[in-house]
Amino acid sequence: MNTEFISALPADIVLVAVTKNHTSDTIAEVARAGIGHIAENRVQEAKHKLEEVGKCGLTWHLIGHLQTNKVRAAVGIFDVIESVDSIRLMKVLNEEAARINKVQDILLQLNLTQEPQKTGFSEEDYREAVALLPEFANLRVCGLMVIAKDVDDPEQTRPVFRRAKEIFLQLQRMYPVEVLSMGMTNDYRVAIEEGSTEIRLGRALFGERDYSIKY
Repeated sequence: MNTEFISALPADIVLVAVTKNHTSDTIAEVARAGIGHIAENRVQEAKHKLEEVGKCGLTWHLIGHLQTNKVRAAVGIFDVIESVDSIRLMKVLNEEAARINKVQDILLQLNLTQEPQKTGFSEEDYREAVALLPEFANLRVCGLMVIAKDVDDPEQTRPVFRRAKEIFLQLQRMYPVEVLSMGMTNDYRVAIEEGSTEIRLGRALFGERDYSIKY
């Protein structure tokens, strides 16, 4: 695992290590490196790794699209679900969290680039979701998650991250949110400059994913 650049990160930035398509041993390696957070994209993969190595004292994040039929497993595994992208999903998450007497930490995922292949709230739907938050007693909104376009020049992501920060500050006036999760291996430096509080890095830490790993 490449950890050389970690010390250069601002002290107030949370680093989430994305362990998707890496072995279960990677999770223990993250813990030994002193990184407190990991992220998985798929519930089934996370479940398998949890059974193999346990939580290792880490905070577990879900960053991939969550289908409603996987909500029960997800609420049982993840400390933070970052990819909350619909009111329907919010309702199902709230019901499941209430069933096990848990308050589930979530982020609301925005699709500011309006790419059809990406999930996430449009700005209009996001405003509707925020208005409904008081109805969900077993969800605690901690902030927002944003994915920019995959572009060759990271500078092109700046307007998206800047707009996300504006929306985050608006939300912060209503709720005590602290997390603006934006920035990945290609664009995390720009994201930090534009106000990210949390970056999600996979390839920068572990190299290319091993798609032969199946769970």
